[in-house]
Amino acid sequence: MVSLAILGDEDPNWRPSRFEHGRWGCRAGIEFPVFKLLDYAVHEQVLEADPNPFALLVLAHLKTLQTRRDPAAREGWKVRLVRGLYGRGLGAEDVRRLFSSSTG
Repeated sequence: MVSLAILGDEDPNWRPSRFEHGRWGCRAGIEFPVFKLLDYAVHEQVLEADPNPFALLVLAHLKTLQTRRDPAAREGWKVRLVRGLYGRGLGAEDVRRLFSSSTG
């Protein structure tokens, strides 16, 4: 079993790598590696070109943060990312399912 944390927040300095809980004098904890999605912002071109669909999901998250106050840019990136999904071999039904399960 492996535990890890994927952090999608906007604070580049927040990197918790341990969780601890205690009660009645007992303590239990776990240490885990942290993957900060913000760290990948400098690799946007690599993410967009990577055939792994997860790379495009990371890019979508980063673009959601970056275009929060720019609806036109957000729409442009959404179209670009959908084209990227089709380019990776996903079909129309797969893309529809991705969007129907998202909240943004």
